[in-house]
Amino acid sequence: MSIIEELWNGNINPSEEIRTKANPEYESLLVSVSESYDELKKALCEPQKALFERFVRDSEMLSVILEKAAFRRGFILGAQFTEDIYK
Repeated sequence: MSIIEELWNGNINPSEEIRTKANPEYESLLVSVSESYDELKKALCEPQKALFERFVRDSEMLSVILEKAAFRRGFILGAQFTEDIYK
């Protein structure tokens, strides 16, 4: 099976692979963000919690859009590198 088919079939997930590799900095920040999130939710009143949840959701969506664009750009650059090899 080609790498494109593997990617299409979901057998390759670059985002997941990056996040699950042993990365002490990532793991440390993940714990910190999770703890901060929980503490902040406890400290907020209901209207503030709703605003905070919207902020978190929108921030996550923004990150997904940026990651997708960077992923696509990576493929474009890879294709351009390949093209340059054969010039």
